[in-house]
Amino acid sequence: MTGGDPALAVASALRRDRGGVAVVYYQDLGLLDWAVEDVASLWTGHSGTVRVATVAEALAHPIELVLLVPIDERAAVLELDGRRDQLLSSRRMSPLVLFLLRDGPGAAAFLGEAPSLWSIAVGNDVDPTGEAELDPITARQEFVARGVDPESVVAQWRAGTWGESADALATLYRAILLVGTGGARG
Repeated sequence: MTGGDPALAVASALRRDRGGVAVVYYQDLGLLDWAVEDVASLWTGHSGTVRVATVAEALAHPIELVLLVPIDERAAVLELDGRRDQLLSSRRMSPLVLFLLRDGPGAAAFLGEAPSLWSIAVGNDVDPTGEAELDPITARQEFVARGVDPESVVAQWRAGTWGESADALATLYRAILLVGTGGARG
């Protein structure tokens, strides 16, 4: 899934299927840790999160939001593909999020060699790189049209009074991005 609001897309993927699989693409290895932390920050479930490197570790955590960051992405995709029935029949309570390098061997395997995995993750595959294309003037105008400014959203979040719904988190995410760009006023 590409386009639209990346935070809302990720938040939707996390809550769409109670124990499903989501795929999050990251742009380069330097942004991987940021992407993992970003996804974890959007989790509104009642369980914790766990970061793992293998499919076996991922499957050992049916309650937590699992952030699977494999060393060999292609191998992990193929192993998950082979374990489709196990994924579907498991008692997962929270999603398993697989991180794949955009245009890397894992992403190629997901799209071309893993039809079983693709069938359960399609629609929950998110490429959040669109946030880098934020137009600060247009974004600020959208906030003003809603009767709020991004600085007040961030201030409410810091005070612990900002909501935790997917929409509230998406708004917060956009506000943080906008404030971080210097919040061009227009």
